[in-house]
Amino acid sequence: MKSVTTSIRNTATKVKALLNISIEARDNDGYLVTNMWYKEMKEMGIDAYKIDATDFFKLYCQGKVTSADVITRARRKVQEECPELRGKNWEERHKESENVRKTI
Repeated sequence: MKSVTTSIRNTATKVKALLNISIEARDNDGYLVTNMWYKEMKEMGIDAYKIDATDFFKLYCQGKVTSADVITRARRKVQEECPELRGKNWEERHKESENVRKTI
């Protein structure tokens, strides 16, 4: 079994490529994650338009598609290292996180 750190590093390259071509993925984790899963299923020869939810759940539980947590962590790492791939909401989210830290 791969460690989470290794999975994030391996996923970061794919995430970076997707962020380069999709502005929407920069601010929308749902869009990013589902696009990653679509690409992974396509690589496995699975038609995402024909798979039912139960079969997808099996793929997810078996680790055949990347965990949503790993994909979003990879996105945060890529955006930390590559400011040009940050979305429009990035700065706003980080300002809000400072307020939350002060409040807590």
